[in-house]
Amino acid sequence: MPDKKLIFDATVLSNFLIANAGSVLVERYACRGIISWEVYDELSAGFRKEPALRQVEKLLSEKTLSLLTLSKKEHDFYIPLLDSLGKGEASGIAIARYSGHIVATDDKAARRKCEIYKIPCTGTIGILMAACQDGQLSVDKADHFLLEMIKAGFYSPVRKISAIG
Repeated sequence: MPDKKLIFDATVLSNFLIANAGSVLVERYACRGIISWEVYDELSAGFRKEPALRQVEKLLSEKTLSLLTLSKKEHDFYIPLLDSLGKGEASGIAIARYSGHIVATDDKAARRKCEIYKIPCTGTIGILMAACQDGQLSVDKADHFLLEMIKAGFYSPVRKISAIG
């Protein structure tokens, strides 16, 4: 499993929480997952509509995730990113720009920014695939989680992890 820290945006994190797949994050990213306050705000705004998002509180209290505030330097980088990205994606990229961490986002525009700034990134599918490759998840379980994510509204480029060669 990777040693680098992973900075989650709200979409990737909510995909795992809504699919009841938080255990994947606990096992894979314990003490190495990060969210910004901007992402926390996005998630908490959805607590009433989607109670599964409240699981983020447990991930924070158990230290699977850390909650970060942008530094002055990160904030200065963050502001112009808001022209084309949401607050969660922009904050994650700003943190990664100066830390060398990996951004977890499914947002196409955010992934393009990561490419421009040479920031490593992954997404929901990448995390599920890596968990299978490392033996953390069976392909059947990954397919199940992905199906639950899709049912909840995740637009996935693939329908099954098992279909990826």
